[in-house]
Amino acid sequence: MEFKIEMEWKYLGLLSSVNDDVVFPLAIKKPAVYRILAGAESYVGETSNLSRRLSNFRRPGGHKDTKVPRTNRRVNRWLLSHLATGNPQPEISYLDAATLHIGVKTERLDLSTTYQRLLLENLAIQHELRDGHALQNL
Repeated sequence: MEFKIEMEWKYLGLLSSVNDDVVFPLAIKKPAVYRILAGAESYVGETSNLSRRLSNFRRPGGHKDTKVPRTNRRVNRWLLSHLATGNPQPEISYLDAATLHIGVKTERLDLSTTYQRLLLENLAIQHELRDGHALQNL
């Protein structure tokens, strides 16, 4: 049986920092898979609400000296560190739709379901690895 998934990243914008806060472009308040590219590094994630997820990265909460940081703090630290180097600004893209082809049948994936977002997230992670990006996920 043959499987094929069609998906296309939508560019959201560049990230910046102001007063030690990561500044994200305005995002949709819908389910999505997202990718943050920062030079040769990337982070791929999935969420039920992209706007809220990026807000959590901006202000991750918790204690700043936690030895094993939660994802929000870890991504925040990574982005602030990258932005402080003066390297090209990180950029963010997202997927809010994809099409699955199984044999001759075609269906649009429902990103309001976690398992379908996870499918796309894992495919996107594989794609990033194939393209030689160092993943912050791993």
